[in-house]
Amino acid sequence: MVIYHVRFEDGGRTNWHAHSGPQWLMVLEGRIRIQRWGASPEEAAAGDTIAISPGEKHWHGAAPGGIGVHIAMNVDAATEWLEEVSDEQYRG
Repeated sequence: MVIYHVRFEDGGRTNWHAHSGPQWLMVLEGRIRIQRWGASPEEAAAGDTIAISPGEKHWHGAAPGGIGVHIAMNVDAATEWLEEVSDEQYRG
């Protein structure tokens, strides 16, 4: 298991990506926005946990208007980084 502590500033986000193993995001502070390929963006607040399945294309970052801090736990997961998330995709 690899654990990352990630802080996104307002508007900050990852590129689209997928992991070869499962990932869990535990929101520590602020709000996190996540979008899975083909779905609308969702938001999670401090105390929420999000599970991402192996191979699921997604991105995550701060929800608009504030910061977002999370712990990402990746289990036996290599990450495949993909295209940037457009401003339109980010806004949802």
